[in-house]
Parts: sequence; structure tokens; C-alpha cells
Amino acid sequence: MYLLHTSTFELHDFYDTQIPVYAILSHRWGDEEVLFDHIGKEMATRRKGWIKIRSCCELAASESIDYVWIDTCCIDKKSSAELSEAINSMWRYYTDAKVCYAYLVDVLHCTILSENICQNPFGRSSWFTRGWTLQELIAPAAVDFYSTEWKRLGTKQSLAHAISAITKIPAQYLDAQKAQACNIAQRMSFAAYRTTTRTEDLAYCLMGLMDVNMPLLYGEGNKAFTRLQEEIIRNTDDQTIFVWTDDKGNQQDLTSAPNRTQTVGKKSTFRGDKILEKDPDSMSVFWTTPITLQHTLAQDFANVAEECHLLARSPNDFVNWPLVTKARLPHAQTPSYNIVNGRLSMRSPILIRRVSESSLRLLFNRHYRPDTDVYKAVLSARMDPSGPFVAMYLVQGTDGIFRRIRTNFLAYVDFDVKSSHPPFEEFVIAL
Repeated sequence: MYLLHTSTFELHDFYDTQIPVYAILSHRWGDEEVLFDHIGKEMATRRKGWIKIRSCCELAASESIDYVWIDTCCIDKKSSAELSEAINSMWRYYTDAKVCYAYLVDVLHCTILSENICQNPFGRSSWFTRGWTLQELIAPAAVDFYSTEWKRLGTKQSLAHAISAITKIPAQYLDAQKAQACNIAQRMSFAAYRTTTRTEDLAYCLMGLMDVNMPLLYGEGNKAFTRLQEEIIRNTDDQTIFVWTDDKGNQQDLTSAPNRTQTVGKKSTFRGDKILEKDPDSMSVFWTTPITLQHTLAQDFANVAEECHLLARSPNDFVNWPLVTKARLPHAQTPSYNIVNGRLSMRSPILIRRVSESSLRLLFNRHYRPDTDVYKAVLSARMDPSGPFVAMYLVQGTDGIFRRIRTNFLAYVDFDVKSSHPPFEEFVIAL
């Protein structure tokens, strides 16, 4: 780990047991940043980014801190191995720092933080919209916010309620340990509508929060987010990773107040008329084992090809599910998964339910052949701690593989946990 000395402006390399006390900078990259190769050269002081580095060092020195870590100049990005190590370690870098200085270049010190916080310059700062700054907000125990003039605006603790209002992250989850204890869907929802310059970074910036590691493959594009979810599945039995609804083309509708409520101190509910559907069949639950289809048409899958994906396409797909909770299905064993060749093998925790043809017309607003079966896979997750179980829609192909469809909807199923004895089957779903 390279650290920059606050007085000499020299880089020093430390191993884990040797790392001294240091401060860390959180900021938006700008023009002419000072990079690793510029340190120690006269040209560094002529670049626009030098003022930011010098100011950060002066601030740390004034607090008797001898070293700082700044991502622009403390990573040798020419080395792919070092870059990968740094990004995989970044959550720890921020967690271990004595203090994080959050530099908001677009906020003046005269900003009044108490009035309409989401609409004033502090609330509209681009710092709150970036993917990387999510972990830079949550991971450090101490975060101090500074204006463009390097004047102190407040701390994560003193501004907790304002930050919560801006980010939609409950104040208690601005703590690293509590945030990592949240289920996967909740953590994903924290990152909704944040952006990164590189597509892949939308996945890489979440590795720390999700407590996983994986190699970097810049150039893979959106596949990075799929790889992230696969790695999460390999490391956890948390089925809330499947509790999402397709955000494509529905951002305005899905984030509007009529569809999502979150009342402090009261029971929170979802009015998910656009994303959540009650079982249109009888309220009694009738479980069946999977039925092998003999007459599924290729045309049926062609019409829903864009919807046939088990995993979410971005954190935005989780925006409506910050209140979902993990729950144990009756008589369920600990979930186990196996990912091979783009297919996920599951056992026990997910149940299969057949949906009638009349329900298909109601749910999908289109005709399905009577011999095309659609199932509900009920997950080990509830809408909220006392709510019904959440289910996703599946179809099974003639190859025996299940595929998730109608990804802009989830179903919910109410049944008596004590008296229900649904069967548990092993089956395979295409990713």
C-alpha cells in the first residue's frame, strides 16, 4: 500500500503489518489530476490537481497525521496487478483510515445545510451520485465533509439525517458493520442510480460492500455486474439477490411516492401495484412438483427473450426492495448453489408452483398455449418481516432448464408457515 507523506510529498510503500496511521481522501476526479508517476517531479505542482493534494496533506498534518492515501497518486495504474489489488482492497483502505476527508468541489462553505437539504448545493453535489463514493461514505468510521474552499461542513455523524435523506440510505446503515449485515437486496438498493465513468466500475465499486473479491476485466462491460452477482451467490445463501424488478424504462414510475413508502417509526409497506402482484388464483396454496413440458414452442421464448434472465442488470433493479427481509421457508434446508456453464443449480429453498392459463392472460396480457406451464419460484424472502413470501415467475423449456420471465414483476404468496409442507426439488435455472 502506497501512502503519501504529508510533509515531504513522497510516496512510501508499506505492507500490512507496517501501515502507519493515515487519512484518506474521497473526491471526484477532475482535470489534470496528479498521478502516481507525477509524484516527486516538478510537473506535479503545475497540474490542477496539485492544489487538492496539497490541501489534503496540509489538513492531515494539522491533525498530526503523517500520511494520506489518495486514489489518484497512490496506485500505480500501469500495473494491472497493483490496480486489481488496490480495488479489491479499497473497502479495507477506507475502513482502516483514521479519518476520511470527503471533498465536495461543487459545494461552497456558505451553503446552509438545514434548509431543504435535498435541493440545496450540498444535497445536489455530484459526490452523492457516484458509485465509488458509496463505499467511501459507508466504510470509514469517521468522514469529515469539506467544501470547495476546504472549509469543514460537518461529519458523517452530525449530518447523518441529511445524508440519509439525500442517499435514501437509513442513517443506521451508514455504519460499515451494520451495512454489511444487511441482506443483498438492501445493499444493492443503496447503489441505485449511482454512476461510474467505466461501466465495469459499477460492479467493482460494490465488491467491498458485498464482501466479495474478483479479478478485474476492463472491457467486459455489463458482464462485470453479472460476475459480481455470481460471486455473491457462491459466497452466501441470501436469496434476496433474486428479489429485483427490471428497472428498464420504469425509473420514473417505480421510484415515485405512490409505489414506495418508508415511514420512520411505523410499519413500512410497498404499494407495488406496478411491480408486485397478488396470486390471481385461489388464495389457498397448492404445491406441485415440476412438470416436464413436451410442447413448449421456441416462439414462446422468442417473445420474452429479453426478459429471460435470472440476475439483475444493474443496482437500479433493486431500488424498490430496500425493506425486503431474509426468511426461512417451512422445512427448508440451508440453500446451496452450483453455477456451471451459465446455469444455476438450486435445491430446497425454492419451490415451484404451476400457474393456470387464465392467470397467464391476467399476468402477461397475452395468450399462452394451454400446454405452456409457468411456475412461481418462492424465495426465502419476505416483503417485510411480517409480510408474505416473494416469488418470481419461471418457465421450463424442453431442455428441462428453467428461465425467469416477466422480470418487471414479482409475485407474493401467503401461506401458513406452520402447517404448510411444500415439496423441495432440485432444478436448474439459466442465468
